Amino acid sequence: CHSALTNFTIDTLNDNIITVGEDGFVRKWDKDARVILQQHNLERELSCIGIAYNQGAEQVAVGFCKSDHCCSSDKTDVAFVILCGNDLTNIIHHGHNSQKTLTVCKFSNDGKLVAFGAKDCSIYIHSTDKDFPLVAKARGHSAPILTFDFGCADDSPDSTSFLRSNSINGEALYWSTHAKKQTPLSQRHTRWESQSCIYGWYLEGAHDLYAEENSTCITSCCPLSDSSIVVGDSSGRLRVLPNPARSKDTVYLQFSTHHGKVQKIERCGDTLYTLGSDDSCLCMWKISSLSWPPTMPPSLYNDHVIIDEKKEDQHLSVSFELATAQMEDLDFSTSHAEKTSSTHKPLRPWMRSIVPPSNYTPQLGPLPDGKLVLERIHGYDGHNAKNNLHYISSGESIVYSVGKTLVRYDEEGDTQHFCSVEGRINCLAVHQERSLCAIGQEDAEQGVVIVDLKTMNYMSLCKSTAKGIQCLDFDESGRFLLALGGNRLTIHDVDNEVMIASTLTHATETLDVRFTTAANTLVEVGRNFVRLWFIKGSDMRFEEVDMSTVQNVSWRNRISELSTVDLLS
Repeated sequence: CHSALTNFTIDTLNDNIITVGEDGFVRKWDKDARVILQQHNLERELSCIGIAYNQGAEQVAVGFCKSDHCCSSDKTDVAFVILCGNDLTNIIHHGHNSQKTLTVCKFSNDGKLVAFGAKDCSIYIHSTDKDFPLVAKARGHSAPILTFDFGCADDSPDSTSFLRSNSINGEALYWSTHAKKQTPLSQRHTRWESQSCIYGWYLEGAHDLYAEENSTCITSCCPLSDSSIVVGDSSGRLRVLPNPARSKDTVYLQFSTHHGKVQKIERCGDTLYTLGSDDSCLCMWKISSLSWPPTMPPSLYNDHVIIDEKKEDQHLSVSFELATAQMEDLDFSTSHAEKTSSTHKPLRPWMRSIVPPSNYTPQLGPLPDGKLVLERIHGYDGHNAKNNLHYISSGESIVYSVGKTLVRYDEEGDTQHFCSVEGRINCLAVHQERSLCAIGQEDAEQGVVIVDLKTMNYMSLCKSTAKGIQCLDFDESGRFLLALGGNRLTIHDVDNEVMIASTLTHATETLDVRFTTAANTLVEVGRNFVRLWFIKGSDMRFEEVDMSTVQNVSWRNRISELSTVDLLS
């Protein structure tokens, strides 16, 4: 998309991706060739999308964004449209329901219903008959609708009869498709058509796990298999857990690419798609099976284990050496009976009671049976980032950042290679001859990571006292690296991983700092000032440049191409 991507769905019949964005375009993509097959401009910001195959015809429902400050009471204002999936320019129906932004839309599996959640805290249930009449309006939530799932009665698997819904403040409610409220206990026999609700019995333990972390929470989920589920959180991480995850003391695998919350997760075959709300990029993950050592002691299943991707690996993967080491460090002295005797006490965000289905049988230490390998990132995140797109000297590759991930794209073979870091990437610096890339992160405590661009592996970490790295640059040799964060400038010896100098910069905003072609010299530019810095050992001094005396200076792509003579003449 040419602007922020807001939502997507998977055309499972044709294995395509359909996206909607702030620019008003609905686009259908060939996911393998990565080309646009169809597009149509609806000329308004779009918020949600759903797809169905009704009696052989493909239909796409698209919801519109509306201004939160809009006071219009015009009930004829279009809230959604139904498009023909084979021809996105063919609008089958213009629909009216909420006067607020629609947040989520889904078709039922039987194709007879389409429902929309909205910011007005309601769910609008429409029939897919001619003119898509409104069947019911479910009102009971006290906050905007986050997501919902359709369900059918155990004895009528071909007829959609129920919904379960979540709001953004943690409510979990149940409904008939005629918007009559249901009790959680009455839904124990319901077969749910999807598992997108994050507030459910199957994620009780996962929420308790996040409650211990305070600053993050679950924002989306999707089953990987009958025994694994992946959750996305507000810090951009993906965690693969056993399904159900009823204890916070569980084994999980962790992967990180996005910055900000993971807005949506969808699976299609052995591929998983994730959308980040802040970076507006779509990540494609390969789902592969995971086998655990058969000799693992049963008590491990109730001990807290995190298996994270190793930073030095070229691809995100599970390290079995790390897993084994963590297993050996666990205390297996507590018996399973002792641990399961205590009852679970729901914590917020639960605001309603939840119960497992009637056919649920507790299992001894379920383990996730799938892992994720990042295959492709669709999109480029240039917002709130600086110098985060570079050619590599060969001219056949580029390197750029998306969220928490450094991407090297090779034209030959049309391939991407990845290296993920702990925090959001603010800026990059590349040294062509040494094939190095320095990564500046949003959080100063995470430091500056040096990556080998040939292998995409970590080489070193430069600790920085700057608050949020805004600018990086290598000197000509590639040995020294400058880092600007806030109003502090630091110089690092990359080979020895030490900081050799640090100083405060100009009191007003500094826009850029670079090494010049002269040895041990920097130039700092900002709003209404230019400074030259001279480095001698660990000492740094500067000279202000009187801009009124500078004439006929050619400002090129890199301010480091200015010579000292130009600025001081």
